[in-house]
Amino acid sequence: MIICEIGLSCESLEFGCSALIAGSVKRNFKHNTTTLFLGVGLKGSLGVVGVGAKAGATITIDDNNEVQDVGGKMDVSVSAGVGFSKIGTTSSASCTVMGGLKTKTGLDGGLKF
Repeated sequence: MIICEIGLSCESLEFGCSALIAGSVKRNFKHNTTTLFLGVGLKGSLGVVGVGAKAGATITIDDNNEVQDVGGKMDVSVSAGVGFSKIGTTSSASCTVMGGLKTKTGLDGGLKF
């Protein structure tokens, strides 16, 4: 089963899907960059609670189609929601050429289809 999500923040809009192969496109309006992700991932749900994990490679390009960064990323998430809305927590770790090692944990929300 393919699970797709749309995420929106003050800086960016992200669309991604997971079904053993995971992929996403994230547009950052503040930095004028687009990040592409391709890897493996699984998502599942039991009632209103969902869990997911993905790992793979990222590449970030700017509006001039120049590569800004490349690296790897891993996300683990837990969410709850009713209908198309969800809220949850995601823990991310990434290591990129320009950015080095970064970790982040936080709350997120969005729509899932």
